Amino acid sequence: VYAASSMGCHSLRNVAIPPNATVERNSFLRCEDLHQLFGSSEEDRLTNALKRRFDGLPIHKLLYYQSYRNPVLTTDDIERAANRRSNQRRTLRSKLDPSGNQQDCLGMTPLHILACSTTVQNLELYRVLIEKYPQTLITRDRWGALPLLYAVWSDNVPSAILQFLVDRYLSIYPAHVFDWSGMVQTLAKANASPWKIQTLLDV
Repeated sequence: VYAASSMGCHSLRNVAIPPNATVERNSFLRCEDLHQLFGSSEEDRLTNALKRRFDGLPIHKLLYYQSYRNPVLTTDDIERAANRRSNQRRTLRSKLDPSGNQQDCLGMTPLHILACSTTVQNLELYRVLIEKYPQTLITRDRWGALPLLYAVWSDNVPSAILQFLVDRYLSIYPAHVFDWSGMVQTLAKANASPWKIQTLLDV
């Protein structure tokens, strides 16, 4: 793994390491957000956590590695993963896989990972995830961030998806109180462009 310390990665969050990868020492030296969770002197602990990030979390893994898929990830793929229970015979696999509501070592749900994705965004993937796992809309990761924050932060999420997320928040959880100022502060700390912060304010 190329040393992330040579890059401006202080806000690096959505990262995983293949289990058999060799990691250069001090690869995450300047990754301040990761140090918040694991400590700046706990590099081995951080590396091991990122290598095991998706253990037992098939939907998380599917979404994280979607950019490597050919053909592209579809809603049918998500449907199959969500309805698959590894401890059941195929004929009994009808219950929803609970891992879609679970959080990984970074506190992220599949919805967080999708919002962070650098691949072309697909509104239908959001529809399926939220239909099956609505609780993920208001689940905070270990930095206290909602999926909506990453959708605004991303360069890839179009306004139609942002609006869809907001509409789902308001319709499913109308009484939920959002920390709008905290989200703005996070974007500002990460040196997000002014138009991104304005996008969040416009929401």
